[in-house]
Amino acid sequence: MVNAAPVNTRGWVLQERLMAPRVLHFCKDQIAWECNKCDLYESQARGVPNFQLKYDKIVTEERIKSLEIEDGKSLRSQRLQGAPDPDKDMEHLNFFEIWTRIAEMYSRTAVTKPEDKLIALSGIAGMMADKMGESKNGSTPVYIAGLWKTHLASQLLWRVEPVFHRHDRSFTNLARRATVYRAPSFSWTAVDAHEGNGIIYGEVTDKDLLIRVDEHPIHIQLYDEKNPFGRVEKGVHVCVRGNPQRIEVRKKMDGGFFNGRFEWKFKGLANDLRPEDQKDLEGEEHTNVYLDCPASDEDSLGIFEKCDTYYLPVAMGPRTANYESKYFLGLLLQEAEEQAEGPLGREAKTFRRMGLSKLSPWGDKLAHRHIKKSFAIETGTPCDQWELDSGSQEFYLV
Repeated sequence: MVNAAPVNTRGWVLQERLMAPRVLHFCKDQIAWECNKCDLYESQARGVPNFQLKYDKIVTEERIKSLEIEDGKSLRSQRLQGAPDPDKDMEHLNFFEIWTRIAEMYSRTAVTKPEDKLIALSGIAGMMADKMGESKNGSTPVYIAGLWKTHLASQLLWRVEPVFHRHDRSFTNLARRATVYRAPSFSWTAVDAHEGNGIIYGEVTDKDLLIRVDEHPIHIQLYDEKNPFGRVEKGVHVCVRGNPQRIEVRKKMDGGFFNGRFEWKFKGLANDLRPEDQKDLEGEEHTNVYLDCPASDEDSLGIFEKCDTYYLPVAMGPRTANYESKYFLGLLLQEAEEQAEGPLGREAKTFRRMGLSKLSPWGDKLAHRHIKKSFAIETGTPCDQWELDSGSQEFYLV
């Protein structure tokens, strides 16, 4: 397959492939043609059906160069798998389906120079911004190092997908964080995950959210002011209102051996809990964890040794589930030493992202119940009526 060719594992090549009107692929024994309308091989001049196995169904996968907003409808249909669309009235829904696929494809490619990560995506981002702007009465959408200001809160919920080894049921995550600043920690472009399965983009929505991202204190320092889609300088940050809670993150040991899994527990919760309830809650282990770069973060940040780590509930999901079945999606954060410049001043806490974790209503009963109570969430309650301001604080993500 053309997609599996070595040249198509390079980041720059993906940008050239997506932006060029027509592409010729010189394969081992034939030539392949790719354009906005069709894919052709010499051996299949009438077109190449692209069937993919997803879950237990065979579906027709959208072509790589299907980048029109209308193509997002097909991608959306594949995502929902026949379920009713809970976000059918959301602004720019089809745009984000296209961007999700681009981001996930790009995360599985590599660039020789780490500083090229955003540059090799900038052309695609600019092209997609034009498409998004066409549906926003010409206004230019704000781009934040691989993410978009519109519906930013849910986009923070991307994750690095580890590699599962069936023979010993272990996981491997070879993702590395850039040694020189390239992007803020809350963006997927800050990590290199091409040696594994890349990243899974956050399920974009404006509903069921447990945080608010303030629009005005978003600070973006561009390397080149003339290119809003290119490199950024250190200091990019967003201001968030939410309820981070102190935790302890550890490696999970099975039989005395580390198998690539991780766990965390609450630590030092609020005093309004009964002592026995607090003891039970802090004793519950949470193992549905996706750390971004466990190896490099252990070396540089000491994430398994320091106690300045937090769990930030961000949203409920998945979007198609009923309220009784939805789990909580949250970010694993570490308090950062640097201070972000902005209207909150030096008193506001600053956090860097470490990863993502899910809390299910079955496997994490006490924590799930605790978060529901802290946000005054009742079954079926609209998210705009949740008590977000109760116990929440403002802080920066950098």
